[in-house]
Amino acid sequence: MADTEMAEILYELEVGGHKLTPLRLALIEIFGRQQRPLLLEELGKLLMGTLIRVHRATLYRELVFLESRKIIATVSLEDGKRRYEFADRDHHHHLVCTSCKKIEDVELKDDEHGLDKLVKTQNDFLITHHSLEFFGLCGACK
Repeated sequence: MADTEMAEILYELEVGGHKLTPLRLALIEIFGRQQRPLLLEELGKLLMGTLIRVHRATLYRELVFLESRKIIATVSLEDGKRRYEFADRDHHHHLVCTSCKKIEDVELKDDEHGLDKLVKTQNDFLITHHSLEFFGLCGACK
């Protein structure tokens, strides 16, 4: 994530009257560096590297806060575990390796529009949003 995007997020929080706590700043920085959705446990480990010690419940409350402000979004995959990533990134989907559990982003902009149109036409269904994930083996595991 570019520094200007990070500055915008921080500015919006500040203007909204929200404190820029060390935990909040660290989480925004972590999400800015990561290119994949993160589990609560992974976030806890990454926070240890910043010397911020936080209780699991506090971390969860902060994630709920950031999600309510549309800064992060929840990603739910086949395993049922909640993962978190920046919400303002371009719409994308995920490739999930069922062996090593690696998760990668994949964009399907051209095909995606056609799928949405097909579903709308064939099923008389107004799509408000969707989720599409692919499961299989990554290059290292296959």
